[in-house]
Amino acid sequence: MKQNGFAPILILIAIVVVGAIGGAYYLGTKKAPEPQTSTTSSPAVQTTPSPSSTPDETADWKTYTNTKIGFVIKYPPNIVPLAISGLGLGPVDGNDLDGLEFGMRPTADGGLTSDSGVDVSMSMTVFKGSAIDFVQSGVWKKNPNLGCLPNELIKQEKINAIDALFYNAIGSICTGTDQFVFLTGKGYGFTFSNNDNWTDTELKIIRSFQFTN
Repeated sequence: MKQNGFAPILILIAIVVVGAIGGAYYLGTKKAPEPQTSTTSSPAVQTTPSPSSTPDETADWKTYTNTKIGFVIKYPPNIVPLAISGLGLGPVDGNDLDGLEFGMRPTADGGLTSDSGVDVSMSMTVFKGSAIDFVQSGVWKKNPNLGCLPNELIKQEKINAIDALFYNAIGSICTGTDQFVFLTGKGYGFTFSNNDNWTDTELKIIRSFQFTN
């Protein structure tokens, strides 16, 4: 039987086709090399140092402690706290219940003078309620040293977590710049007054007020 001359050619073509398919499969499945990524160092983060805490300007002040009610208040070392009793002034003993006066300074001859540049009168009145209730009640007027009336609420703020109200004052004996600060706690209402706009030192005295327990 005579052999077909095309058979070897067909076989050769089949081999070439199979080889091409296999090569294409191999090249398609071969994992491509991962691209090289350039790395650059991040710029150093510059931090601004936090400002130092504000120094306590009352650090060298003295402290009056009232053990009867339970509060403390600081005052400059060049003045003497006095107890208000009726219309008189006397030495403090920590059990004072009528009021306190911060503003007198000692003189060379052993006396006291009011030319210290500080004038903070503080009265304590039995009262339970908020600062605004205290103002509206008028109970604070029992202090005979207070001849003015709160007229205009200037602002309100927290003094060592205590609600405090700042008022301008009016009255026949007022100078036109008299001011009040009212706050309450411990079963008492506290009234701070002066006969002029509060100075920075006077505000520091008031804002040092805090209850002891």
